[in-house]
Amino acid sequence: MISLKKASIGIFSCLCISVSAFAAKTTQEFFDFSKQNAPIDTLMYIQSSFSKNNLDQTIENLNDERVFHNEQLSELTKFYRSILLDMKNYISNDQLNQLIQDYGFTQTIDYAVYFEGPAPVLHISLNDANKFSNKVQENLKKNEITFTNRKIKGRDFLVSDILLKNVDVMNVIYIQESVATFAVIPKNYSDEQILNVMGVIKGEHSLYTQQTITVMENKYGYKDVSSGFFNIKQIAQTLFGKNESISSEFLFGIDKKIDSQLSQDCKNEILTLIDTTPIFMFGYKQNSLSATNMSFDVSGLFEINESSLRNELSSLSGHLMPINPDAAFSLSVGLNINNLISTATAWQQRAKNTKYKCNALANIMTVLADESYLQFVALLSTVQSIKGLHVSFYDLDLSEFLIGKMKTDMLVSVTSEYPQLLLLLSKTVPFLSNIKIPMDGSSTIVPTSINFDPPLKASMQGKHIFVYSGDQSEQYVSQLANVKINKQGITNASVDYVKFTDVYLNNLQYIAQSSNKSQSKCIDEYKNFLDFKNLEAKMGFEFKADNQGVFSDLNMSTNNEIVFDSIKTGKLDVMHLNTACQWEILGKETFNKDNTGGYQVKDSNNQCDLSVVEYSWSINENAIDIVEHKSQSREHCQQELQASENNQYSCLLLESTQDGFICYVQKDGIVDLYRYQ
Repeated sequence: MISLKKASIGIFSCLCISVSAFAAKTTQEFFDFSKQNAPIDTLMYIQSSFSKNNLDQTIENLNDERVFHNEQLSELTKFYRSILLDMKNYISNDQLNQLIQDYGFTQTIDYAVYFEGPAPVLHISLNDANKFSNKVQENLKKNEITFTNRKIKGRDFLVSDILLKNVDVMNVIYIQESVATFAVIPKNYSDEQILNVMGVIKGEHSLYTQQTITVMENKYGYKDVSSGFFNIKQIAQTLFGKNESISSEFLFGIDKKIDSQLSQDCKNEILTLIDTTPIFMFGYKQNSLSATNMSFDVSGLFEINESSLRNELSSLSGHLMPINPDAAFSLSVGLNINNLISTATAWQQRAKNTKYKCNALANIMTVLADESYLQFVALLSTVQSIKGLHVSFYDLDLSEFLIGKMKTDMLVSVTSEYPQLLLLLSKTVPFLSNIKIPMDGSSTIVPTSINFDPPLKASMQGKHIFVYSGDQSEQYVSQLANVKINKQGITNASVDYVKFTDVYLNNLQYIAQSSNKSQSKCIDEYKNFLDFKNLEAKMGFEFKADNQGVFSDLNMSTNNEIVFDSIKTGKLDVMHLNTACQWEILGKETFNKDNTGGYQVKDSNNQCDLSVVEYSWSINENAIDIVEHKSQSREHCQQELQASENNQYSCLLLESTQDGFICYVQKDGIVDLYRYQ
């Protein structure tokens, strides 16, 4: 089933093209123009700019057959898909600048998406409207699609009528000067309404006049490069049929399913609850892209109107350790258990006092009002001095796990206002009673049923209790020992995909033993993880509640340009990933420096060659291209070697170091993974 994201992008691509009289010479001028046209009650608003990478991915998503699944859109499908295929051809040939020039786009290809009443609207900035117009006309003629010319108050529009889920709508193309606008408009709209949607007539109350986006950007430090919001209340009203909107029939594709499954009481009461958190907003705090690297920092906020709820959520924020950049994976969870009882009691009292007619909501309130809910919270309060938990994971070796041994490098920490009291309480827990952690900062070995290498240790330093194994973990403990208790949030996490991939793939064969992975599944996982590793991706995440609402932040950096232009040469051991997810030696294969090579396949008794192949090889676009020029084979040693068919194939490089390389072959419907070293 196609994702909402793909569907949304696809719909906005199939709308209409308009360019208004506003001269959007800069990104800021274009965004201001879009905000001047977007009404304050729009379902959503997004403004951003395309880079080569996200344009390539967007075109790939839009080119998905499933985006254009509606047979009623067949004529439009031919038109817009022809444009997408044309643009994809530019990208595939690394001709982004030529695409921009031929289509008349601005260098940054700025765009904005919003709703004008029931009509979805997309603006794209143009540098040369004539070139864009020529491309549109070229595709209309090429695909024999009929658009009629319609003049409204002296302005020329291209219009195509379509029946969309029993609703008559128009797709309008209007090109003028430096902004292209795509929109689907109800057919019964008046000329004035059409001009309003297309940005010719601006409404009195817009996002620009209200400074909605500007205030948000300044308040949360968002950059102009990309930001926006979703009006949750307006979207819910659309889904529940409260708004007459094309989006409810087309964009969300709900076909009244949600509307029919909920009673009117449920719809009304859910809308009342949504009043508490009516808007989700997001934006980039940092975004950079070069020929080789990409990095971004994007945050989102569910803004909460009710001050008491904001204060309650904020009071639960606990201690978060700093994100560990050196670990393969790190996670911190902060929860102020001291405030949990009072907050839980307030929520329970609210549940008891609130009567819902909607059964689903009434059932939730019944759970919150139950005394066992408070009893569970009371149980947690026995460790009320706990402020946070932390895990840092560096390395793991499961090769001897089945015989009770495990090599690891990781740590777990518990932060407490009174760590000494917590240690005393741990004596009452059976499986913790034998652990004696000194309170003077020194460490002790923890007795376990599994033999850890290095031994599992524990210590109490400052306000933190640490349990750890491994050199890197021990060094990190010394850095965290003096970290003071904070109230920074609910959780943070980080992943270093290079380190995490190395750990996972080194243990894949042992993981496969317990999960019954097939050979094809092992190959797919190995390839996918190496693809992530090659991106050299690092990701950080933070989630917290503050005096504005519930806040999240995601930052990521990747290497966009992965180039393998050389491999280890000589007579190399060749292995493949077998049915047990293990590297199995197949024999020897030669890659000479003069780009010749070959291999021999022995019989089971290693008495003779059953196959002898000589070939030439070259590296093109991260793949080893093999062209066989001499191939001989036989079924058994008593036969003479006979000439056999020469083949051509490619082995996609996934890793190449001075020690060897790994490549992926897909031939005749069969895939395999080979390691040479």
